[in-house]
Amino acid sequence: MRLAIDAREIGAGSTPRCTQTLDVHKVISMTLTPSNPRHGVHVATIAHQGSIWDVYLDLEGHVHPAKAHRASLRFEPPTGSEKQRSASTTVLIIEDSYEEAVAKARSFDDRQLQGLLRSALPDAESER
Repeated sequence: MRLAIDAREIGAGSTPRCTQTLDVHKVISMTLTPSNPRHGVHVATIAHQGSIWDVYLDLEGHVHPAKAHRASLRFEPPTGSEKQRSASTTVLIIEDSYEEAVAKARSFDDRQLQGLLRSALPDAESER
């Protein structure tokens, strides 16, 4: 789209003083695709058992526009943590658009995310 600006000097009898043409780019959306799909979309940071975990939204594969967007949550432990490994939920979010899926993931509060993390972590007894 091009936008022409015609600036007229007041009292100069309506002759153009200068004309500029600018290129205008329309921004459709800031959240259409994640910046790095391999890492998912960062939706929150939570505390669990004395550690800080990052929460990511992982969308399933390439989505056809007519189909629902299905996603799970992935919990990444702090960097340098040797004992803790990432944990993921099953598909929890099914929405009509990418934006709705991200909004749904960001709508979970810390308490809910901590509960989902606990359910995704292996049982302490099974690790022995």
